[in-house]
Amino acid sequence: MTAVIVPVMEIGAPSAFSVILSETGVGASGGGTYNAGDEVNISAGEMGGYGFGRWTTDDAELENPSSPNTSFVMPANDVTIIASWVALDSPPNNENINNGSGGWTATHTVAVASVAIVAVAGVTSTALIVRARRKK
Repeated sequence: MTAVIVPVMEIGAPSAFSVILSETGVGASGGGTYNAGDEVNISAGEMGGYGFGRWTTDDAELENPSSPNTSFVMPANDVTIIASWVALDSPPNNENINNGSGGWTATHTVAVASVAIVAVAGVTSTALIVRARRKK
């Protein structure tokens, strides 16, 4: 005779949990409802003028948070995952100027992306991503 171990959930405990993807681009996928233990595949999609930065979450352990396409095993709780993005190009009509000594002059270009982040409690804050490039 073979023993089979069956997970037991509390009566009334939820059997399915939500995945919420925030700040994603066009074509993003993976949000929805999953059972604990399911493998969840997520994709950040595309955001014009921006490259994918990374995923952040405190609710699950992502296979590769630096990849726009990654996966994780669904825990027995809801999961919120936030995508961050980095500007690909500097704004038009600006130049990166080097003062000749390897340092930046006051007129260097900085690409900035501001991304709204909605916290679990419904409080909204802003993350600021800054990237500067030297002219080669």
